[in-house]
Amino acid sequence: MFQSEEGMPFMLGYHPAFLLSDTCEEIIISNHQKIVLKDVLNAGSDAFPVLGSDEILLINCDKKNLQINTKGFHNFMLWTEVNNMICIEPITQYTSFTNQQFSEENMRLSKGKNYFSFKIKVLE
Repeated sequence: MFQSEEGMPFMLGYHPAFLLSDTCEEIIISNHQKIVLKDVLNAGSDAFPVLGSDEILLINCDKKNLQINTKGFHNFMLWTEVNNMICIEPITQYTSFTNQQFSEENMRLSKGKNYFSFKIKVLE
């Protein structure tokens, strides 16, 4: 939870990274969309947007699969520059679209108390 003045514009993100397998192509699934590591690498510094989603599944080949659930963020960015790790970042706003640069109109407005959660579940 974060608390601020009601109506205050804000953006929020979290930056966790995960180790990947060296032996096969990982797949990330969100909103029935399959994303492979090459897609994320091709996105470059803008990161790969996964919008309108509160859940991501990382199929991590010879390592543990992960299910990531969030509340309050409603979006993710996927980012990496290497083949052995990926950042799966819950965000409130994806700012790399040219019409969404850091402007007050594209930020969320605080409700006074805003609730966010991030949960990682290891799948067997």
